[in-house]
This record gives sequence, structure tokens and C-alpha cells, in this order.
Amino acid sequence: MRFFVTSLTSWDEIPRARHQVTEALLRAGHEVLFVEKNRCGLPRICSREEKPGLTVISPGFPVVCRYRYRLPLVNEFYQLWLFSRLKKKWGDALVVNFDFTAHLLPRFFKRVVYYCNDEYIGNSSSPCFLVDAYHRFAERRVTARSVFCVSTAVYLTRKLSRDNPRVYEIPLGGPPPQVRPEDRCFEKRKPITVGLMGALKAGHVSPDIINRLLEEPDFRVVCIGNAGDKFRKAVNPSGQIEFKGVLTGDALFREMAAFDVALAPYNLKMINAGVTPNKLFQYLACACPVVISAIPNIRGVTYPPGTVYVVDAEEKFAERIRQAVSEDCPDYATVRLQYAAANTWDRRIELFLSHLEENNLME
Repeated sequence: MRFFVTSLTSWDEIPRARHQVTEALLRAGHEVLFVEKNRCGLPRICSREEKPGLTVISPGFPVVCRYRYRLPLVNEFYQLWLFSRLKKKWGDALVVNFDFTAHLLPRFFKRVVYYCNDEYIGNSSSPCFLVDAYHRFAERRVTARSVFCVSTAVYLTRKLSRDNPRVYEIPLGGPPPQVRPEDRCFEKRKPITVGLMGALKAGHVSPDIINRLLEEPDFRVVCIGNAGDKFRKAVNPSGQIEFKGVLTGDALFREMAAFDVALAPYNLKMINAGVTPNKLFQYLACACPVVISAIPNIRGVTYPPGTVYVVDAEEKFAERIRQAVSEDCPDYATVRLQYAAANTWDRRIELFLSHLEENNLME
């Protein structure tokens, strides 16, 4: 079966939900056309075969994406132009839509599923009432016009259900484990390698937590991902921190597997109600213990011992990291890998495909 995956991101970046869904659909034997965010340039559509079964589509458009999707008339013109050409060149397909502004998709494709993995409205470092109003309007139309919606958190399920009664809650997942418990080093080393992976923005990741950790002489902090200028400037310069840039595939897996402890240090003052920890299962698939801020969507979740350490105050991060290191052992590494294996994207996509069948959307 053929799928379009529409997004507001590039293919070549730290794996996010839309990338993970794409990879899981490929492993399930389906063909996927991944539509990237537009690049600034003349209107045109380029495509490349990234791997067997996967075509990456790169639109060009005169307005850069970070402005384009915030401008109502420009965004509507872009959608009409893009979706008509996708339909003309590649024909019909089921659309898994991660673009919360793409409310014109149903004009061209009958089978559209909105896959919502975050609260996008107001989720900006420079919020604007008019932009938020447009995005609220667009997402409600996206929700209402989709055959059904997928949400990744209770908050998002409640929100989307106001406009579409067919909302299925499917949590985020992770890759299948690629290490064995015995591959992990349990020798208590110094310095302790503390790693974090993802979009490193000051509005999401707390620079204050990182700075507290850099004050600890026995910690070394490794950052993987595209680090924003504001984040870099907010983090104290130190020889104890290393920025690796964007890594994908085996290189990403190897780097994370070398973490003594993996971090998800969210900025709780700015966190939105829909955020869920996509990176959590990626960390666990590398057998790493995870120390994570107490964001709303994990409060009340009971994790197996030795897997996830939840922190409710920034000043307690160092304490919980040392606890995770001291408790690390082969038995806990086994539990992490088992928990990751039970929560892979392959299992999530099995559930997603079953919902497609229930709604008579499979070819």
C-alpha cells in the first residue's frame, strides 16, 4: 500500500515521530512518500529515492517554511499548488498528515489521517495572537476533515475529540533494541557521561538544568541534535560539554549507547500540555537509564524499576543521575531493553494499521 507522510520537517534530521512512523511503515512492507518542509527557492518539486520503498519529496517555494506556514493566504496557496502536483505526479494514496495547518488536503485526497503528537498552538518562542488564531482555525479543520485522528496523549485526545469523534490514542514508541545487556559497561567510570538528544532549543530544553550539571566536576554532558543559538548562548561555556550535531542511523545509536545516563531535561515553565517524550524509548532501546523532568503526560505513569527516573525539581537532577548510575546493573539493562521492545514503533504501527482496516481504508 502507498502512503504519503506530510510534515513540517526535513527528512535528514534527528528522528521524530513522523520519521519513526515512516520507517515502521516501510518495515511493514508499505511504500512511503515523505513530503519534507519546503525549501526557499523557485516553485518546483524534487524527489529522490532514499532507500527501497521510500521516496523523499522536497518542494521548493519562494517563502521559507518557518514563515510560510504562519501566513494564511500564502500557506493556502502553497497547499493548493503542492497537493495538486502530488496528486498529478504520484496519484492517489493514503495520507498520514503531521502538518497541523494542511486543512486543504481532503480536496485532493479522500483518505487523510491526522497524526497529532504535540500541542502546536502557541508553541513558539515568539507567540503572536493572530498566528495562533490562524493555527487554531487550521488545526480544527484538519481534525474535522480527517477520516480519523491519532493522538499520542490523553490531553490531545480530549482536544481533538471536540471536532472529530474518531480519535485513537496511540502512544509514541521507539526503535527495536540493537544492543545486549552485556554490551553495556557497568564499571563506575569518571567522568559520568550524561547525554541528551533532540531539538536543543531553550524553550524546550532547560539551559538551567544543563548549567547545574556543568557545575558538577564529575559530569560530562554530550548533546546530540541541532542546537539553537539561544540554547548555546544560555549554556555556560565549559570543557565539560560537547555538541555532536545531528546524528542519524547507526551513528546516533552508537553515540547514545555510550551514555551512562540519558536526559530529557524539559523546561517546565514553557512546556506545552501535549508534549510527550519521544526520545524516552530511543534511550531505553540503547539500554540507558533515563532521567526526565516531570512533564504532565508522564505524571502518574509507573515505569519498571531502573528504567526511568522522574525529577520534579531542577536541583534534583544531579542527585537522580548519580542514583541511576549507582543502580545500573545487567538486570536493569535487561528490563530496559524488554520495556523498549514492548513499546516499539513496529507495535504502534500494527495498531495504527488495524485502525485503518476498521475504517475500511486499506487497499
